[in-house]
Amino acid sequence: MTTISTSGGEFEFAVYAPYNSSPDEPVGGRINVGVDTALWFRADRDCDNVRLVQLIRPQGQWINDRERERAANGWSLDSNSVSPWYGTNDLGAPRPIRDLTPNITPQLRDWIKQSGVQTLSGAGSRRGKGYQRAWIVDTPRHMAARVGELVQVRLVTIAVDVQHSAYLGGVEWGFNLSEAGVVTVASAKLAFKVNPAGDYLQALDNWNQQAGNTLLVLPA
Repeated sequence: MTTISTSGGEFEFAVYAPYNSSPDEPVGGRINVGVDTALWFRADRDCDNVRLVQLIRPQGQWINDRERERAANGWSLDSNSVSPWYGTNDLGAPRPIRDLTPNITPQLRDWIKQSGVQTLSGAGSRRGKGYQRAWIVDTPRHMAARVGELVQVRLVTIAVDVQHSAYLGGVEWGFNLSEAGVVTVASAKLAFKVNPAGDYLQALDNWNQQAGNTLLVLPA
C-alpha cells in the first residue's frame, strides 16, 4: 500500500488498480478504461470532522455541463451533486457503495468485502491518540477511449478540517492509456503539503461561485 504524508496527516491507498474492459481489443476499438481506488486519510491534529473533496482533470469527458463550466484550466471539483464532499448526495450524506459501477476490479471488490465499508465516502476525526480515518472509494473511467490513442486522467484528493476551516494537504493520482491499449496507474504523489494554490485553488473557488452549490468554506 502506498502512503503519502502531508503537514496535516497521511493518505493511504488501500486499493489502486488499473481497469480495462477489453484488454485484447484491436487498434481502433472502443474500450472502457480507468482506475479503481480506495483511499484513506488519517488526520494528525485534533478535529471533529475531516472530509475529503476531490478535483478531476478528465480528458474530453465531464460528469455534466456544470462540472465543465466550473473548470479552472481543466481542473474541476468532482461532484455530481450540490454538495462539495466526494461521494455525497445533495444533502451531504454519503452515497451507498452500490452506486458504484458494477464493472470493477477484483482488488476493489475484495477490499469492499473485507473492509465492510458501505458508502462511497466517510468522515474522519481525531482526539489525542484516538482517530477515525476519512475515506473515499472511486472508480474514475474514460468510457469512450480507443486503442491507439493516448489518455491521461488526473485527480487530486484534498483533506479538509471542517471544524477549523483548514486544509490538511492533498494527493494527486490517476491513470494512463498507452497507444498499445495498456492501462497503468499514475504514480501517486503529494500535490501540496497544506494549502492548494493555482488551478487547484481556482477550481475550489469556482465551485463556490456556481449558483446552487453548497459552499465549501475556504480558509481565510
